[in-house]
Amino acid sequence: MKLFPIVAHWIKNGKQLSDTEIGAYSRLYSEQMDIALSTSESKMLGFLNSYRHDRFYGKHIEVILSQEGTEWLRRTLKQIRQIRAENK
Repeated sequence: MKLFPIVAHWIKNGKQLSDTEIGAYSRLYSEQMDIALSTSESKMLGFLNSYRHDRFYGKHIEVILSQEGTEWLRRTLKQIRQIRAENK
């Protein structure tokens, strides 16, 4: 959850993470990355949607659940999977 504001900021600013950045975030947030990669998209979106009306996270969730946000998530998760597959 602590990544929601950061992810929303990246989405709003059109930031595509480099492989180096993804590697660093994968090390810093390895548990969260593992969960995200093992969770189906529909479950992930459902989880995010449950925070849509949260006083703090709601505004960030709106960005993440937007069309642009879900496309960003798909691309980034695909990139993370590719990097992890290459590093095996």
